[in-house]
Amino acid sequence: MALSDRLEEARKTREETRDKLTVASLARLTAPDTTPKDLTAHAAFALEALPALTKRPDQIKTLRQTILNLAVRGKLVEQDPADEPASHLLARMVKERRSTIARRKIRGATPPKAPSAEIEGFDLPISWELCALGQITLITDPNPSHRYPDYTGGTVPILSTREFAGDGGWNPETAKLTTQAFWEFQKEICDFAQGDIIFARKGRLGLPRFLPSFEKFTFSHTLFSIKPMTGLCPFYLLWLLRRDEVVEWLTNEMNQNTGVPTLGKAKTERLPIPLPPLPEQHRIVAKVDALMALCDQLEAALTSADSTRSRLLEALLHEALEPETKVLKAAE
Repeated sequence: MALSDRLEEARKTREETRDKLTVASLARLTAPDTTPKDLTAHAAFALEALPALTKRPDQIKTLRQTILNLAVRGKLVEQDPADEPASHLLARMVKERRSTIARRKIRGATPPKAPSAEIEGFDLPISWELCALGQITLITDPNPSHRYPDYTGGTVPILSTREFAGDGGWNPETAKLTTQAFWEFQKEICDFAQGDIIFARKGRLGLPRFLPSFEKFTFSHTLFSIKPMTGLCPFYLLWLLRRDEVVEWLTNEMNQNTGVPTLGKAKTERLPIPLPPLPEQHRIVAKVDALMALCDQLEAALTSADSTRSRLLEALLHEALEPETKVLKAAE
């Protein structure tokens, strides 16, 4: 029994050490002070060591976040000098936002100031821009009165965070039903369109997803509607908003003096957004989609043979990091 106790303690110590090493290895890839030379070394270590380290499904969540953090710092795909700089793109989006506000006579939609890359800890490629979410999107509170809508004779579901299903779906079965009149009111103030993103702002935070696929819907005041301007790829914005760092940043900005923590619209608009050139946005989305699919396979494989898990993780890490490593070596 004494020997069994010692073996169990040794196993716990080994697992704790493995977990710490996994977290530290992934964190080094996205540290703000990581130089290109450091990234090459850290990527090489990750490729060699992580297949033997990653044993638990919750570690895949950390891997997913690492992929997203690499993506929004310009370290996941190559930059193309032929791409139009993001500064030109940003200028057009600011202009479009201004004209949209004037055309729709929206009040209180003054854009926030651009954030400081130095203060926010971003070291972005020269072709990128750091801007505020409110400069390149229109954020709308779909129920500005924050009163319960009329349910009498309701036929249209009113959705809240309770109707969130999985990472990006909707389940309207639990939703209360509101009136056609409220649906028409909300449709007018939000001007819903394909590519709009719904973002939780009260109680739960973040959990972004696209509009539901069913024909008619309305939203409660627990959610924001985020409409990207032309030139901001909705899928790029969706992946960016799914980063844990976004929730951490916004949590610090939340009004927590009330019973239920609530995120204000003006504070949400100040969220820092790394903006790549539009062609690079599409390259990033394609890369992230492919890597997340491999993450899905890896999670499933954790319940099967270790050899299968190791091969999948090795393929994922090579796909995510080796191209960048080659680019960095060539640059040196």
